[in-house]
Amino acid sequence: MLIVALMGLVTLSALAATYPAWDINQDGVVNMRDVNIECMAFGSFVGSANWNPACDINPVYAPIYDDTGKIIGYDYKTILGYGDGRVDMRDINWVVMHFGKVYK
Repeated sequence: MLIVALMGLVTLSALAATYPAWDINQDGVVNMRDVNIECMAFGSFVGSANWNPACDINPVYAPIYDDTGKIIGYDYKTILGYGDGRVDMRDINWVVMHFGKVYK
């Protein structure tokens, strides 16, 4: 697992994640550490000074159309390998919904 710690922020390679995305620091427990990391990135977007791609966990769903133009499903898409390209309450909600879960 690739973890880079810079000025107290934790960034993870999405390809190296061992635990679910809402375990932001990938320690196997969703706790206040994850919430704090998420809050430090709150309001950021790709290119922001406090941007942390590990905190952008809310996915973008792109519609899948059939030949007639009818939506038949949704495909998970990312922007530049991240969720929806910003850290907002949707991302914090993912962490809070899984708060207290242990994966190790």
